[in-house]
Amino acid sequence: MKTPNIHTTHAVRTQLTWTHLRSLMGVEDPLARQFYAEMCAVEHWDTSASFAYISS
Repeated sequence: MKTPNIHTTHAVRTQLTWTHLRSLMGVEDPLARQFYAEMCAVEHWDTSASFAYISS
């Protein structure tokens, strides 16, 4: 298992709300979870948009 880059993970984590992080907890695949976390931060997804994308 590859360890995520600590600097990237920390930078993305500080840009997300608790609700974003809570919805990401349900994503079992680490690569998918990292993708959605980065997309939330880069694309400025609000919590309903992030939930919709993650659920699809």
